[in-house]
Amino acid sequence: DKASRQEQTRAGSASNEFALDRGVLMQLGELMGEGLGDVITTYLSDTPVQLENIASAIQTGDYAALARAAHSVKSSSHSLGAVVLGKVAEALEVLMRQNGSLDEAARLSASLRVAFDAVAPSLREAAAEELRKRPQEPWQRSALPAFVKGAVRN
Repeated sequence: DKASRQEQTRAGSASNEFALDRGVLMQLGELMGEGLGDVITTYLSDTPVQLENIASAIQTGDYAALARAAHSVKSSSHSLGAVVLGKVAEALEVLMRQNGSLDEAARLSASLRVAFDAVAPSLREAAAEELRKRPQEPWQRSALPAFVKGAVRN
């Protein structure tokens, strides 16, 4: 019914809102400076690959590959403040290191995708903000045309 759909929408937007700890992202930005946008962009392209690796490893029952991919997602997610995604990946890593159920791994894998979809828009926005703040490269500055004009005049 309509009321429960509205409730789900509110819950979904709340989970999107809390999926990213912007404080962690800001701290990383202070440490990295201009490179943060590139790190986020790499994370956004690498994480779906790791999620595919997890799905493939579940299909083949490769516990070691599952644990490695989950560890990778856990570490990168926590470092960027993608808290929910990091916690689900950590649960999957622990499960695989304990030779847990592949059915449970499949459930956690589905949760990873939902968590990634929740945090990705906020991270894309943060990456775009970082890239906009970046000073232009020397070849993009107005000094270059002046240099070129000077060289042509000589």
